[in-house]
Amino acid sequence: METTVYADVLFFVNFSMDFITLWISAIISSRPRKALRMSLAAAFGGLYGVLSVIFRLGGGITYLLAGAVSIIMCLIAFGAESLLSLIKQSALVWGCGALLGGVMTALLSIGTSYGNGISPPGGSLLGLIAAISVVAVYITVRMICNTKNKRSATVRAKWKDREISFSALCDSGNLLRDPLSGDPVIPVSREIVSRLCGKDTCDSILCLDADKLSELGISVRLIPHRSDGQSTVIGGFLPDLITVECDKKKRQVRCVIAPRPCPKNYYAGHGATISPSLLP
Repeated sequence: METTVYADVLFFVNFSMDFITLWISAIISSRPRKALRMSLAAAFGGLYGVLSVIFRLGGGITYLLAGAVSIIMCLIAFGAESLLSLIKQSALVWGCGALLGGVMTALLSIGTSYGNGISPPGGSLLGLIAAISVVAVYITVRMICNTKNKRSATVRAKWKDREISFSALCDSGNLLRDPLSGDPVIPVSREIVSRLCGKDTCDSILCLDADKLSELGISVRLIPHRSDGQSTVIGGFLPDLITVECDKKKRQVRCVIAPRPCPKNYYAGHGATISPSLLP
């Protein structure tokens, strides 16, 4: 018995599943979600899926190639921070794919056993199951993220001869990054930043006073920012050292601090907001 597999259909199915999986993993890890980069990564994964069928890849090499393809997809979709971060993100992509595939398999089994051939108007039972699976997995991911976002962390920042600590609220909506280096950004109230680098320096960063900052020897970072439907640019700088502490764990991170003209406890009782991806 022979089975005919159409390459275009196989590519589309793999592309769709890879794109959804990448999107879900980005939500969990609080990474920037750029449709074009994710589409290119999903297309790469879809192409591999077609080639693996054409060349009938099997055995141990299949798992090695699949792992390598997954890492390359993460590199295309999210960029490179370090090899370890790519491996972690790749593992998360695999986990999300397993979750999505498991939900689809379970629903398909139930539909086959009890559906009695019932199909929704204008579509197939498989299409309906795929849609329900995506919604179910998305709801599960949002529940995970909402639980994760309730956490807070202590951030210790050092700049020159000063060192301070402040509390930060975890927020998966904080996707700010330096467009040149890709470093994540921690928005911090101006009062806290003034303790670290002085009021004059903080005010110079807030108003992007290039001459004053040049005199102080500070290389200001320009961060695209969108708030209340308006796009603007905010200033930030890279401290000498930043340590994030949470649940008795510590982690040194490289990130930009951006002073904001807001009260000390503006962020739900905290002085800053931090991406969950920076937690130890």
